[in-house]
Amino acid sequence: MLTINVCTQCWETLHSVSSGEACPICGGMVEAFIRASVKEHPGTIPQPVLDWLHGIDTGISSKAIVSIMENVPVELVNGRWGYGNPLDPADLGRCIRLLEIMPDYRARLPEMSAVSPQWAALVNHWDELAALYHEEWPAGRAPRCYARMRELLDGIAFH
Repeated sequence: MLTINVCTQCWETLHSVSSGEACPICGGMVEAFIRASVKEHPGTIPQPVLDWLHGIDTGISSKAIVSIMENVPVELVNGRWGYGNPLDPADLGRCIRLLEIMPDYRARLPEMSAVSPQWAALVNHWDELAALYHEEWPAGRAPRCYARMRELLDGIAFH
């Protein structure tokens, strides 16, 4: 079972600090979470997601998806960063790859619309954005995908 060490003050995830030590960022107390927290929530985090969380292809927005899909407090998987939405094609790509690992998350993606107006705008156009991403990203950048994301997100007030 996965344990993540998280500062209880700034909610930063700390991989090199042990439970009971001081957070090097803010001085708060570091505690091990997830192991106990998963037991307190319906279901468990599937092994492919746990493996993914330990990998390098994660980001704020993709971890927000895990939080919603697994009903785990966002602070436990995303530190202080909360439910941030994808801001550019690289962020979107991490989300797309997570959804490829967990197809049932893709089917439930509309649940992310309740998180924020930004998430709702992106979810409502997910297939379009994913198609642009897949078309452009092999070249290492996705200017049309980025422009469409900006078009959808610009003008939405952040709360």
